[in-house]
Amino acid sequence: MLIYFSPTIQVTILKHATAPFPFKNPGLVTIPLAFIVGIVVSLVQTRLIASL
Repeated sequence: MLIYFSPTIQVTILKHATAPFPFKNPGLVTIPLAFIVGIVVSLVQTRLIASL
C-alpha cells in the first residue's frame, strides 16, 4: 500500500506533482513498525493466556 503512495509510483510512473508518502522505500517505516507491533502483540497475548 505504501509503495503505491510513494514517489516511485506517484511521481515517476503516474506523473503526479508530489506523492502523499514521502519515502521512496517504505520499508524504512514499515519494518520497524511491524517489529514493534509484533512485540506488543506477543506481550498482550502472554498476559491474556496467563489470566486464563
